[in-house]
Amino acid sequence: MSHEALEQSQARGLPALWVASFPINESDALLRFFAAQEGSLSIKARGILKASSKLAPFLQSGDELLIRSAAARSAQAAGAAHGALRVLTGLSVAHGHPVWRSGLDHSALWWWMLDCCCAASAAPLQNSEMFQLLVNLLRSEPAAAALPACACVFSLKLLAIHGLLPDFSSCAVDGHRLAPDEPAFLLPSGEGLIGRDVFNARYARSAAELPRIDAPRRLRWQRLLHGALLDYPAARVDAVDAALLIRLATQHIGDLSQQRLETAEFLARQWKLQDPVAPA
Repeated sequence: MSHEALEQSQARGLPALWVASFPINESDALLRFFAAQEGSLSIKARGILKASSKLAPFLQSGDELLIRSAAARSAQAAGAAHGALRVLTGLSVAHGHPVWRSGLDHSALWWWMLDCCCAASAAPLQNSEMFQLLVNLLRSEPAAAALPACACVFSLKLLAIHGLLPDFSSCAVDGHRLAPDEPAFLLPSGEGLIGRDVFNARYARSAAELPRIDAPRRLRWQRLLHGALLDYPAARVDAVDAALLIRLATQHIGDLSQQRLETAEFLARQWKLQDPVAPA
């Protein structure tokens, strides 16, 4: 985004999601947001930590915000480039989503999804696609029973945005197309599936443990990937789907960003997820 376009968007209010606050001193903090196009974005907020702050109450996890900012006076005087730190001038709630703060099962999923997108922050097009994915899932406000399906569709769509989604139709080793009823196994690096013959030849007699992905599960993942996003509650996913796809997305986004996503560990503990492995 050009400097002029950024200034225009800031005047209107930039759509963003609050990620975290980092105190600078007793009254000021550095606020981290995930914004459309800009992706991960840090803005200085003067006086935000004061009890009298009128903006602090707007910083609620899961709410869609409009933020306004301006270049710091020192940066303006120095003629600093667009990348210079900006100062918060206004903040409002565009859409509130308190359901995402209603319990730890919801909150844990939201923190992980937001963490993935911040870690994968990249070019404006990808940032916009990730932001829209987050916002659409926020607005779907899933019931507790639909949270695993929400995690699954997010994982699949996020990996597709970044071109990191494995091929669920073919063996990653010999390239043969997996038969409709053929079980497959997820490689340790997460880069693809292998068929039954490759598994038996290379892994069955070793100590390696690979998650088994049976044909109905592969089909379910493909339907989630290619179907309408907000149809996910009807997907009838299970805890195994959620465990595998959360791990897959975390692995790829962690490798991409060279970051450890501790929110994934919290989510797995909160949901009591365990990764199934193939029998020896």
